[in-house]
Amino acid sequence: MDPMVWSIAALALMVCMVAVELFTPTMGGFLLAALALAGLSVFAAYRHSEPAAFVMLALNVILFPLTLFGGFNLMRRSALIQTAESTDAPGVNAPHLEPGTAGTALTALHPGGVALFDQRRIAVVTEGKFVEARAAVRVLRVEGTTVIVEPVGA
Repeated sequence: MDPMVWSIAALALMVCMVAVELFTPTMGGFLLAALALAGLSVFAAYRHSEPAAFVMLALNVILFPLTLFGGFNLMRRSALIQTAESTDAPGVNAPHLEPGTAGTALTALHPGGVALFDQRRIAVVTEGKFVEARAAVRVLRVEGTTVIVEPVGA
């Protein structure tokens, strides 16, 4: 069989391994397999001809990051990620919180946790103070997407 067929097959498998890595928690196992397949793809193309090896090298260098980028964008648009970001992301709707706004700590804040402001769950932090769950808190300030609170009476 022509080495170019093996080279193209290895390239296709490399793209698949990168995609599988994005959707499974293997801590890089499939990425290592993808890199090995990329090397095999270039090696097999070199056995066919030197110009083919350069073409396969260029395709690997282009397709590897494009697959990662496309997979991350696909995951970011998924309903599961959008739901998680809309309820528990730090600083969701934070710019609308004014200093002094009162709320209730839903979790213990040591120093970070979640507080409830006007029926909205917002990820918050304190300035190093421990705050018990269900304690009254107020907004000190909002810095970007970070909401900094203090216990009421502090």
